[in-house]
Amino acid sequence: MCSTAARPAGGCGLKPGQTDAGFFEDADEVFVARIVTTELAPFPRAQKCVEGDLCNYVVGRFELVQPLKGTPPLHGEVREFITSPGMCSLGLLTGWYYVFYTTPKENRMVLYTGGSFPLGPLYDESSKEVVQRLRKQGHVRPKDGA
Repeated sequence: MCSTAARPAGGCGLKPGQTDAGFFEDADEVFVARIVTTELAPFPRAQKCVEGDLCNYVVGRFELVQPLKGTPPLHGEVREFITSPGMCSLGLLTGWYYVFYTTPKENRMVLYTGGSFPLGPLYDESSKEVVQRLRKQGHVRPKDGA
């Protein structure tokens, strides 16, 4: 069963043909984690940004809550673009729980368009139900996008 993907502000959506089940299958790791810190880090000088200047990205350090696929580390990092309209970023928030779909060889870059999504500031019964559905059905995103 596939569901409609959650969309961040700014109209970021899935490309035609992308499905939630496909995200699960394509990811090397799928896991629930809590972000414990975030910080800005500069892109390597060799990489050019849209404006041609040195740009930053967000590094979120996490604590693993529950692995769903693969063997993610107990403590690790995910990366995302700085949140802005059209960037498809999650807007990583310290203290929030997320379901991450990652590929370590891609530096665990996380985006809405890669399947990752937030659960919220509490890992409560509602969040645990979402995770249970992920385990059973591969991936079913909550209808409200959170």
